[in-house]
Amino acid sequence: MAEISNNDGSASCLVDDSGNMLNNFLNNLPEIVSVKTEDSILQKVSEHIRCTATKSNDEIQENDVELNTEGNVEANGKEDHRAELQKQVEIGEITPFEAVFKQSTLEQKEGTTNKGAQSFDLEKYFKQQAALAEQKKKLKKPSKTPDKDHSPPVKKTKLPSTDAKVNKKCQKSRHENSKDDTPQSIDKADSNVAIADSSSESEYIPSDDELDFDVEDKASKRRKTAVKSGYTRIKRTRDDGDNKLFKQRVETNTYPKDEAMHEINTLFKVPLCIWEKLYRYQRIAVQWLWELHGRKLGGLLSDEMGLGKTVEVIAFLAGLDCSELLSHNGRYRGLGPTIVVCPATLMEQWVKHFHEWWPFFRVVVLHHSSGYNGDPESLIESLQTGGILVTSYNGVLKHKDLLVSSQWHYVILDEGHKIRNPQAKVSQAVKRLSTPHRLL
Repeated sequence: MAEISNNDGSASCLVDDSGNMLNNFLNNLPEIVSVKTEDSILQKVSEHIRCTATKSNDEIQENDVELNTEGNVEANGKEDHRAELQKQVEIGEITPFEAVFKQSTLEQKEGTTNKGAQSFDLEKYFKQQAALAEQKKKLKKPSKTPDKDHSPPVKKTKLPSTDAKVNKKCQKSRHENSKDDTPQSIDKADSNVAIADSSSESEYIPSDDELDFDVEDKASKRRKTAVKSGYTRIKRTRDDGDNKLFKQRVETNTYPKDEAMHEINTLFKVPLCIWEKLYRYQRIAVQWLWELHGRKLGGLLSDEMGLGKTVEVIAFLAGLDCSELLSHNGRYRGLGPTIVVCPATLMEQWVKHFHEWWPFFRVVVLHHSSGYNGDPESLIESLQTGGILVTSYNGVLKHKDLLVSSQWHYVILDEGHKIRNPQAKVSQAVKRLSTPHRLL
């Protein structure tokens, strides 16, 4: 009995200890704020995900708007820069080569910083193209059965109306009337010619004295009109066909050859006495011609009439002559043999301009009005060391074999529209001239 009581006492002690521990644990627990079910928790999580998704979409849209605005600003800036360069070229402040160089340098600078933006734009473009392709596939579904309602249209035969018949009859009657009237008009014309011939026939024949008197009377009238109007005959400009006369002209000329030079760059320079007389657009034209020469290209001077294209060419040729550069594989130093092809009415004008702007060129005209009376072959051989040959388009045809067999440093065509027809003999002859440089 004693053992049983001891066991009961130990069991009651254990129960008391466990009760104390449970009370302590409950006292240490935090307060329960709310009780939530599984459905409410899932709903709250889904709402949170939706909110974050909408926020991210809004941020993406804002970034796209910012990128678009930045892209538009950059595009507008590029367009403004191109327009400004084009305006400078049109005004004559810079040459087209300088405009291309400035645009390329700007694009290279921007290309190093905008590679990431370009790749992003490219990916966006590919996505848009893929979406458009899917839309087209959905829209273009081939129909297997033909539609019964849409039958091919039947052509209706047009019946001639009464108005068309009446118009045809009127046209036939007018044609017949015109045929009937033609012989009458021819008869009238013949009768008029006969009357004129009969009236022109006269038996009176003037004597020799009367004819001489009429000629003297006309000459005196011309002299009187010339004196009244104050007309004085202009002295013609002679070319340098005679080499002795050319040397005398250069010796007696007061034009300063050893004058200072205007340096366009380290290689090309133009006499300062010519450069100061040029307008701003003419200086840009001379610089452009030099850039063409450096790239071994031809050029087309398309300035308006009267703006001084002849002066621009002469200033450029004078610059080549003074720069004394080796060209054509060392064949020429400075300016080599040059041929100027122009209409016959402009040959004297070219000679005059050369003598005024740079008289140290020997300018010879290949024409019957030239001061050279020898063989054309010997004349061209004398110009191979340097000189200007001025001839007409007919002169090119006349001396085609001789001019084509010679080597020319520059070929300059004035009034280049003369060779607009590629099938013409003049065009084919001019294109056969061997030269590394051509100017129109």
